[in-house]
Amino acid sequence: MARSRNVQSRSRARRGDTDRSARLIYSGTAATLVAAALIVTLGVYLTRFRPPRAHVATIDGRTIAAAEVVRRGAYMALFEGRATGVEALARDTVALMIDEAILRARGPALGGEVTATDVERELYRQLGLVPPPEIAATPTPTPRADATPAPAPAPTPDPAFGATSVAPTPSITPTPREAFASGYRRLLQRFGLSRAEFEEIVRAQLLRRRLEAHFRESTGTRGPQVQLSRLRVNDFALAEVIRQQLRDGADFAKLQAEHAVERDEKARELAWQPPALLADPVQEAVRGLQQGEISEVVKQGINFDIFRVSGLENDREYDDATRRRLVDQQVRQWLDLERERVDLREDLSGGEQRWITEQILERAEELRSRAVAGR
Repeated sequence: MARSRNVQSRSRARRGDTDRSARLIYSGTAATLVAAALIVTLGVYLTRFRPPRAHVATIDGRTIAAAEVVRRGAYMALFEGRATGVEALARDTVALMIDEAILRARGPALGGEVTATDVERELYRQLGLVPPPEIAATPTPTPRADATPAPAPAPTPDPAFGATSVAPTPSITPTPREAFASGYRRLLQRFGLSRAEFEEIVRAQLLRRRLEAHFRESTGTRGPQVQLSRLRVNDFALAEVIRQQLRDGADFAKLQAEHAVERDEKARELAWQPPALLADPVQEAVRGLQQGEISEVVKQGINFDIFRVSGLENDREYDDATRRRLVDQQVRQWLDLERERVDLREDLSGGEQRWITEQILERAEELRSRAVAGR
């Protein structure tokens, strides 16, 4: 009997151990499943939920979210013709949005306030419609009293503007207001933007044009310009030897034909341009040189350049392209100066940059497909 009781006791102990092991296994499995679910949920949040709401920049208290960058980037890529590579798409879009925010906040100091009527007039123009008389007049903008004299881009080309027309029904001719409302609605659908987003873009464009006009006037039509001949090689030691030969009286054109890596003769002759438009290293190298003189060797990327001053004039008329470049340069300088004066914080992480780029490309393709389908 005692032996039987011992056997039963050991059996119950083994069953207890087995039950405890089973409970531990079940508990461990449940914990693993819960952890896996949390990881999946966190992954969904990090890849789908959080990125659109992530703040990638803040300017004067106004935040720019990743989803806004996606919409602006798709519009920029499809309809504005701005040159940017895929790898820089997110960064360039954020930079553009910051520039536009600066234009809206600081541009009126030089270009005057942009009113709702100004925006509406511009929208009529972009739709190819004649505005009603009450908004047709264009008043002269008055700069704000806090205008900051400082050195500010050509009107952004919008190839899609004017391409969208509103066809009236055969039996009823819509009023200008009806045509505007219908055309504007279709335009926003095509661009994939809300009315507020698009009108912010238009407001920045108008201010940009006014600043261009301001700087175009101050730039004038004439100024100092220089014409350079370039001898480019890709070996520094060779460049130094050539420069010494030139200093000893060798013929520049002959050495250029013999050694220059640029086989196209036109590429070796730089057009007339103001010194201010030259790249900084080139500008520094030719500063103070007289006609016919030779520069030091200038490293540019993998190349080594020697420049000869082929022409020098203190008061030469600008061609249209040169004047546009001078104005663009002053716009950029103005924007850079104002960027330092605003409360700006950028926080575009690598993960957010990748997400934004992928979403811009997907959205642009969606908008393109929608346009082809006529929706």
